[in-house]
Amino acid sequence: MTRAIDEIKEHLALEQPSEPSESAEAVAPFAPTVFLGFSQGTAMAYRAAWFSNRKCDGLIALAGDAPSEVEDASRAESVQTIPRVLIGRGVNDTWYDGHKLERDVARVTAMGSSVETCVFDGGHEWTDVFRSAASVFLKNLAGSNP
Repeated sequence: MTRAIDEIKEHLALEQPSEPSESAEAVAPFAPTVFLGFSQGTAMAYRAAWFSNRKCDGLIALAGDAPSEVEDASRAESVQTIPRVLIGRGVNDTWYDGHKLERDVARVTAMGSSVETCVFDGGHEWTDVFRSAASVFLKNLAGSNP
């Protein structure tokens, strides 16, 4: 697991500039950095948020697990806390069920994140209810100024 974490950190260092661009700051004095993942993509969103060389302000995860190496990540020196996380699932989702949601909420909270959940009528899918929850989550992040 540690090798995989090191490879992810290397990749992120190559992909992202070490300094935020001036143009981004000119557009908005505070433009939050938020990672998003759906289904299997949630694991990569968590990894990218933990090891990004940019400050992570939030993460949106829909219908997918926090990666199994979460405990290894919490002990890594270079891991950053994701301040706010929105986790969603459909009540009819047979793959990402209520037990997995509860496990992920506990894991991510233990790493120091404030976790919100959105459980909606639906399955393994994006719905208008979740889109609205994500919109409110993003607006709240954009309205906060660290």
